[in-house]
Amino acid sequence: MNKPVFQHLSDNQDAGLPALTRHLLNFSFLNAINFSIAVGAPVILLAKHFGAGESILGVMMSMTALFSILQIFSITAAHKIGHGRVMVLGWRARSFILMLAAPLPLLQDEWPASWLLAALMAVMFGFNFVRGFSAGVWLPWITHLVPGKIRGRYFGYEQMTAHAAALVTLLASGWFLGASPEGWRYSVLLLIASIAGLFSVAALGNVPQKVDMDDSEAAAERHKLTWQNIRTVWTVVPFRIITLFVAFWTFVMSGMYGFVIIFLKDCLNLSEGTILVLGTGSTFGAMLMAYFIGGLADRFGSRPFMRMSGLGHIAMIALWVLISCGIIPGHFA
Repeated sequence: MNKPVFQHLSDNQDAGLPALTRHLLNFSFLNAINFSIAVGAPVILLAKHFGAGESILGVMMSMTALFSILQIFSITAAHKIGHGRVMVLGWRARSFILMLAAPLPLLQDEWPASWLLAALMAVMFGFNFVRGFSAGVWLPWITHLVPGKIRGRYFGYEQMTAHAAALVTLLASGWFLGASPEGWRYSVLLLIASIAGLFSVAALGNVPQKVDMDDSEAAAERHKLTWQNIRTVWTVVPFRIITLFVAFWTFVMSGMYGFVIIFLKDCLNLSEGTILVLGTGSTFGAMLMAYFIGGLADRFGSRPFMRMSGLGHIAMIALWVLISCGIIPGHFA
């Protein structure tokens, strides 16, 4: 049932990516502007601007990973109204929720810092809650929109596009914030992130939001959320292995980004703008590699690159341990 969907999206599928990927890449570009501010260094620095301690920052940074479990509950809705529809509604809602945070830095002279921090935490709770529910439909939707033989190439382009947008956003944000920024500068960044999120949803307007995953009534019945189904899928060995891998990976990596920002700010006394500029290093490297990795993954599979990435991250963490212990000096270079 998927073949007709593909046929009307591209005149010559073998020649390259389907025509709809232009809209998907536009979405990735705009979405990267949104999330690089909303769940990146700018919001962490804003929380510190409000006086947040390490524990509060840890709770705020954990929300994205915590609410990912809500993806399980989006399955039934996706099969009823379409994966794309769930994605569009969720992404639009989270953009409006994020917009509620934009006025907060302007209220510093009127509200206590603890109130502003509590309000920011509430906004981030709502943002990540909606994101957690709706994000689970993205990969199944892409799986049925982009043919398997060129999917790696598509994800390479997608990652390159997203990292390019994040690179530009972080550089511009670093320049805009500078050192000891006034509150209104954070408000402008949050407003830009919200608008970019809304435009990213508009970019999905020409993409089919409901594709034929499986037409049979029996399949629809199987897709209903039950804990018995969850227990059953856990018995599938490959699923169990990849789930444990993702769980351990998330456990190790979820705190790294926040640690680096706090360390650079509190221990090395770098300015907000400098921290954002430094943050573009990993984004720039990922952007350069994304194009090549996508095509190679189609040819050789993903596992060799996952192994290389894992070893690279172990080396990176070891380096930060040495820097934080003072064995290697924490110099800007």
